[in-house]
Amino acid sequence: MEEFLKSRMNVPSDRIRLLLNHNASRKGIIDAFIKLSTDRKINTNDPILIYFAGHGTELDPPSGWEAGGPGRKIQGLCPCDYKKKCVEAIPDRTIGRLLDMICETKGNNIVFLPILITFIRF
Repeated sequence: MEEFLKSRMNVPSDRIRLLLNHNASRKGIIDAFIKLSTDRKINTNDPILIYFAGHGTELDPPSGWEAGGPGRKIQGLCPCDYKKKCVEAIPDRTIGRLLDMICETKGNNIVFLPILITFIRF
């Protein structure tokens, strides 16, 4: 994706934030969303692409969260430190709120591509 943005879309390197390996921790991902909402280089209604290539999971909703009925699950993104140190996944509701923060300050010209990597055996 980084190479595509640079070579095909002519996005300057200093406009791309890439989180790999230990930088894609729960804190790193959440901080990256927050920084998008406060970055002075991003003007209102500038296009923002958020691309996630990683793993997702289903979680039991915390007490009081609506999840579509009894026994239903919520979705979450798995950061690199998920479960290794008892770190929680990032719930879809949290991602939604982080996207709302970006919309409130930068407009809603946002594309979020949560591409999940899965392994299929044939």
